[in-house]
Amino acid sequence: MSTRCNIIIKSETDYPDIILYHHHDGYPQGVGYDLYCRLNSITGTWYATDIANNLVKEADDEYEITCDIHGDIEYLYTIDCKNEILRCNIATGKKIGKEVKLNFNKGELK
Repeated sequence: MSTRCNIIIKSETDYPDIILYHHHDGYPQGVGYDLYCRLNSITGTWYATDIANNLVKEADDEYEITCDIHGDIEYLYTIDCKNEILRCNIATGKKIGKEVKLNFNKGELK
């Protein structure tokens, strides 16, 4: 069974959030690590549209733009461009649970 997730990209300004969906590998060691690596490669300001375009531009990445949180996700990632923070929460459909601490610098998750 696939581990589905959504990614909310909160703009650095007051623009609306961008919501993405990923159908599989949504757990922190999968999509979480991919997001972490991509965000760490950004030099300068985090721009929501640039991050979203980068994630959906390649067909192999399988990130899709969507309009709402899906009802079957297990993780919800939030990219806060204004504060340059990546967060991950456990989710049961649209019910958002506790935050998962991402600690990839030391090669582990807490």
